[in-house]
Amino acid sequence: AEGQADRADRDADRREADARVLADVRDESDETIRLVIEPKSRNVDVDVLKDSLSRLSSPK
Repeated sequence: AEGQADRADRDADRREADARVLADVRDESDETIRLVIEPKSRNVDVDVLKDSLSRLSSPK
């Protein structure tokens, strides 16, 4: 079983990795859903960005 400290370390590692590729994620919705996902640069690998978004949306 994963301990609380291990889980906290894993979550911190994920946030650090996500911070390297994501500049901002924001909700610009009014009546329809509009999420804006802004990479830190144009050079961010698409697969890395997808993995980062997948980790952010995965249940913890």
